[in-house]
Amino acid sequence: MSHPQEGSYINNKELDLVKAEYLKFTEFLCSVIGENKFKKSKFWFYQKQLSDFSKLDLVSQSKLLAVINKYGRLMPIFSGDMDFLKHNLLKLVSGSHSFSNLEEEHNDFYFEFDMALRYLLCKEQKNINITSECDVIIDDDIAIECKFLHGESGFEQNIRKANNQIITRIEDGLAKRGFISIDISHLVSKKEIQDFIDSIFIEFLEQYKNLGVSIEDAQSQIPHNKNFKKIVQGYVNQKIEYYYHKAKNTYVQFNLDSKVIGVFYQYEDVFLLDSDEYATCLPIRIGCYDMNDKYILNNPSIDKDELKKEFHSLATGI
Repeated sequence: MSHPQEGSYINNKELDLVKAEYLKFTEFLCSVIGENKFKKSKFWFYQKQLSDFSKLDLVSQSKLLAVINKYGRLMPIFSGDMDFLKHNLLKLVSGSHSFSNLEEEHNDFYFEFDMALRYLLCKEQKNINITSECDVIIDDDIAIECKFLHGESGFEQNIRKANNQIITRIEDGLAKRGFISIDISHLVSKKEIQDFIDSIFIEFLEQYKNLGVSIEDAQSQIPHNKNFKKIVQGYVNQKIEYYYHKAKNTYVQFNLDSKVIGVFYQYEDVFLLDSDEYATCLPIRIGCYDMNDKYILNNPSIDKDELKKEFHSLATGI
């Protein structure tokens, strides 16, 4: 399936909502950094691209939506009572005026905000601290050190560094335990996932058409079909588990401290559902975890099932 199809255009019903959330974020950002600085930033570039959205080719549309979806989603952090460090927000502003910038340093700081957001959106209210030396601290109990991996070669170095940082946070009295959070989006093959989604989408589309549903309506309904979501989410889960353990296997002495609960790892991207007439973006943000056996053995009073539930509460899907 050729994605830069000239006859295709993105018709998500949620598109206006994604745009609105992003514009709220940029309005807030402009109020913090000033209009002059804002208009020199990548966020102004994205905003101008949004105004010319229909003129972009399909691939550029999907990449732009992936970017604005990420940043617009952060707004609950800045619209509530949570304190944040302005200099960390300013680090988000850095970066080139392009849609594909996973290699750049600002992703590290975005990921810290993103991890805090996971806890902010949990059903259980938590005290979230993102103003200390630690990336994120929950309830003065759990220290979270976040690492955005820029390649498989950095896996061992980042895990070791985060493990040592958590020990330091505990020794400094900032927390009692902790876990490592890593983003492995850069390690996973997007093509493999897109090819799989294409094959499943085509099959679902044919079924909808056979039932008399128009292509445009089918395009809107399939992303919300629970069976479609379950199939895609299961495949992506398996893929990110595979790529995580593949990287882990290169780490000869993978040895976490007994006060480190484990590793939470996430994957995030946006994929296309393209029928050659219409196209829909499918955002996917999935988290998995790898629990540290040493932590469980050294803490017999810990309820392992409850711990699993807490990790599950952080994970999101399609």
